[in-house]
Amino acid sequence: MHEKIINRIIALHRYSFVRITRQTLIMIFPIVFIGTMAKMILKTVFKPDGFIYNIAFLDVIPQNVLRIIQFMLTSISQLTLGILGIYTVYMAAKFTAKRYRRDGKFAGITAILTLLLMSYRYGKSSRNFPLAFINGSSVAIVC
Repeated sequence: MHEKIINRIIALHRYSFVRITRQTLIMIFPIVFIGTMAKMILKTVFKPDGFIYNIAFLDVIPQNVLRIIQFMLTSISQLTLGILGIYTVYMAAKFTAKRYRRDGKFAGITAILTLLLMSYRYGKSSRNFPLAFINGSSVAIVC
């Protein structure tokens, strides 16, 4: 039984799609890790309804310092997780192009432009923010 499962897993690694997906996931892991850790620290340590905030009595921290820390952690989280879709599409296109011995940078740039064209919401823009895009990571999977 175990041999059949192992043989099927080995057979999956023969497909180029699986290899490209694995390489892409390896490349995006550090970015996902940093963004997720920043969000986790923000929600557990520096939010008033967080678990560690309430246990360690961190309400003695001045509010202006707490707001600065919350702003920094929120910015790190939004920056890393916000560009994740674009980075994923770029790396997947680059590895696919390398697989077929083509220019990886040009394929990556083309993939980013395609992602931006596919994720634009026509007619959903407002006066305050004229460019409206769908979440990049959801469209990156489709590309």
